[in-house]
Amino acid sequence: MRHFRGCMITAGLRKNNPDVPTPSEAELREVQKHGLVLHLTDDHSLCWQEVCWYKNNPDLILQGPNLKTASDMACQAFEDMLGTIFRLPEGQGLVTTTRTSHSEAFNRCKLVYMDKKIDYWKTYMARHACAVLFRNLGLVEMLKLVRSGCAEGFSEMDMQNLAQISKDIKAKQLYNRTKIEERNQTLHTRYAEAQEELYGADFKSVSVTPLCL
Repeated sequence: MRHFRGCMITAGLRKNNPDVPTPSEAELREVQKHGLVLHLTDDHSLCWQEVCWYKNNPDLILQGPNLKTASDMACQAFEDMLGTIFRLPEGQGLVTTTRTSHSEAFNRCKLVYMDKKIDYWKTYMARHACAVLFRNLGLVEMLKLVRSGCAEGFSEMDMQNLAQISKDIKAKQLYNRTKIEERNQTLHTRYAEAQEELYGADFKSVSVTPLCL
């Protein structure tokens, strides 16, 4: 699991770094499964240097338990077992630039007018239209458009109240976006710290003092 988690963290950091190529989904899977099997057989050709200490330190001895003495059949069986563990449902990925936040935000807006607990077909189209107008135009303009079909419009006091409500909604949205950005920055910092831990010790800089007997 340390190897699997390390690959995930490294893929996320590479995706956020424009100077480093982002690994594809297939490349990440290859490193997580086949790369791990090769790693355990002391072959680090597929390993990422951010994850594997042995990549830049070939003099290190691979710790056990490992697959150095395992047969090809045993290694293949182990890789097949990993394939049953490291998998995601169809359509989901580990390395992607696609985000669903916009769809989720509209879905929450839609639920204000079309609660899933209420199934009343006669007003469905009208409620759906209100959700779309609210999302694209805002509360005040949506209500103005809806009220334009009525004989009586909004009073001055109504417009002031609606403007205040719209202002409060925008302030809440700004607050939520700020909190999300702060959370993402915290996660990025944690990933960077975890990556530093994955580098391990710099064995090239360690000096050994001979013992005097």
